[in-house]
Amino acid sequence: MKTIPLILLMVGICLFGNVLLAADQDAKRSAGIINDSLRNEFPAASAWDIGGQFQSLLDRLVEVTGIGELLARFPHTLSGGERQRVALVRALASKPRLVLLDEPFTSLNESLRRELWWFMRELRSQHGLTILLVTHNLTEAYFLADTISVLIEGEIKQRGQKSTVYSRPATNAVARFLGVNNLWDGKVTGHENGHLIVDCSSLGMTVRFPLLGNPLAPLTPVTVGIPAENVTLRDAAHPPRPGERLLTGQIRLLDFGGRWLIQFRHSASPLVLEFHAAQRTVDAFGLTDGQTGVTVGLPESALFWMPDKK
Repeated sequence: MKTIPLILLMVGICLFGNVLLAADQDAKRSAGIINDSLRNEFPAASAWDIGGQFQSLLDRLVEVTGIGELLARFPHTLSGGERQRVALVRALASKPRLVLLDEPFTSLNESLRRELWWFMRELRSQHGLTILLVTHNLTEAYFLADTISVLIEGEIKQRGQKSTVYSRPATNAVARFLGVNNLWDGKVTGHENGHLIVDCSSLGMTVRFPLLGNPLAPLTPVTVGIPAENVTLRDAAHPPRPGERLLTGQIRLLDFGGRWLIQFRHSASPLVLEFHAAQRTVDAFGLTDGQTGVTVGLPESALFWMPDKK
């Protein structure tokens, strides 16, 4: 059976393993929890035993989630999204120090989901809230997280600061789960002055990477990659910066409502890569679907390498 990777996020401070629920054992309410399978079990207006000290937060939660008119209704009369909003308010209303969220926004429309993302960040900054969030949504993960753990086949494959995990994935599986598709074969040619030297024939270049840990033996296969966000368009009006590898080829355009996914095919090799561009960028470069002679730049500093493990 095929397993689906998960992202685990810690917002605020980092707690792992058995430490997770060990803080503030004597506190009456130190943790809140919402599980996707439990959010339908209680009447909407029940279990509000939170006291007057939490009333202002409760009022704000009810306002943001729009559940005021739902509080007098029974669970069987609520939709999945309505039940999810009520469960989220329950988990947050007593100002827990730690809240555990399992796919809390999946049944919500895009507008409400993003509003709640901002609200969760507000709670974090104003109340020192720590959140452990399980999600498959990459945008949600990056928006809410400080620290990300990528769980694949029951094993944490990588964890760290979100920017590091995304820009320097540890394995091919992590990279592809995070949406990094610009991956090519490379081969170690040696090491010198604290750098690993990797030949990447697909890019037609040799790349120097800072050496971390023990050096790999020459001829060891590795994977070289670059996040789509680091690929840039270049022309006479937008000249390359020092350290960029320039490639020229043909593009295909896919419109995502003002944000374009661009597929680039190198004219001199089988190399294919993807990157994104805003509508104003597409207009500024005069790009059209199927256009040839388009030049892109790949900053060497944005390239990463990882062991050749699928």
